[in-house]
Amino acid sequence: MKQGNAEAARTALGEATGDSEFSGVPFSATLRVPCKSRRVPRAVVPEGQDGYYHAVSRINGRAFLLTDTQRETFRDLMGRVAGFCGVEILTYCLMGNHFHLLVRVPGEAGEINDRELLRRAGLLYGRPTARSRQPLTLAGIRSVLEGDNEADRDAMRELLMGRMGSLPMFVKILKQRFALQYNRENGRLGTLWEGPFRSVLVEPTRAALSVVGAYIDLNPVRAGMVADPADYRFSGYGKAMGTGKPTGHALLRRMVLLGRWRTVPDGDGGKKERRTSAVSRGAASEKAGIAGGSPAGADGSSGAAERWTKAELKAALAEYRRLLYWEGAGRRRAGDGVIERERVESVVKSGGKVALPELLRCRVRYLTDGAVIGSKGWIEGWMRERQAARKTPPKRMRFADWGGLCSLRDLKKDVIG
Repeated sequence: MKQGNAEAARTALGEATGDSEFSGVPFSATLRVPCKSRRVPRAVVPEGQDGYYHAVSRINGRAFLLTDTQRETFRDLMGRVAGFCGVEILTYCLMGNHFHLLVRVPGEAGEINDRELLRRAGLLYGRPTARSRQPLTLAGIRSVLEGDNEADRDAMRELLMGRMGSLPMFVKILKQRFALQYNRENGRLGTLWEGPFRSVLVEPTRAALSVVGAYIDLNPVRAGMVADPADYRFSGYGKAMGTGKPTGHALLRRMVLLGRWRTVPDGDGGKKERRTSAVSRGAASEKAGIAGGSPAGADGSSGAAERWTKAELKAALAEYRRLLYWEGAGRRRAGDGVIERERVESVVKSGGKVALPELLRCRVRYLTDGAVIGSKGWIEGWMRERQAARKTPPKRMRFADWGGLCSLRDLKKDVIG
């Protein structure tokens, strides 16, 4: 972008300096990384591919500041920011001092015209604000896009598009907007969140996503807040069960679509995607969630070409529930989760293995600090594409039968805790 266009966009938007999530973005000429910054680069997929990520962020000092009302506010904001950014939220869990998100970031945004830009902008900027200095408003965006100045229109499109299809930008807008509102309503000053968020790249397979999703939905069980994950309304599974529509869980729909395709050798040294035999006859579907798959819809949901049947969703729900509830568990009493965790830790320390559903009721650092989670071949392929300079290969995850899942980072101690 030419410098004149950037200045024109800032003038047209009345963009504030230094007090919003938009300051200096995406005008890269103004961005400077501090010399002391030593952050490890995030594991991401190559450009143009769909990426699946487990993101985690905590309140500063890990203080329990989020009440039920504030978690409702966060969930509403999360949906609007996801719709604006074009991110699909597969499942989530909002706790008193942190949150977990399992999201799909489409590799290709598709064609977004001015009408669609205004619709998305309305999700984020269409509500009145109590702030005296609002850097972006829906009226201001509309006036620029419908104006006669072509340079301003181009700058505005680039400004908005620069905030879409990006995990860091999605989480940044979400956290910063919520922090501003929280501090204003509670008369609070200073940082709300504990540093940058953490993320793990997840292989786009039914097995990997279901394990990570179950780990997220089991957060309140691990904390001893509920005995049944369906009883916690601030999670993806809990909300779906609470509304009486368990098959409305976004993760289940994605599991169905991913379960229809598998990677097989093509005979020429390469690989191709082949439909599995599990697909019901007459069920039309587009390949999704795999590199180059169909992009998310305008609201962050699956594209219109993606279809599934009720039978497929019910089968995915049954498979998912096997991870949430081990056989014969039923509805357990509050506090049982703590006892089970102690038993699991004892088995792990002795070098033994436990059932995967039991292990997921403990804190497993593989799923938050493993950098990349997936099969060994997929992680090695990701390393080749990214030209990652690592001397050690991915390691199989220990202490349970993970179905062949590996972790990029070999966590040698405090894996379970």
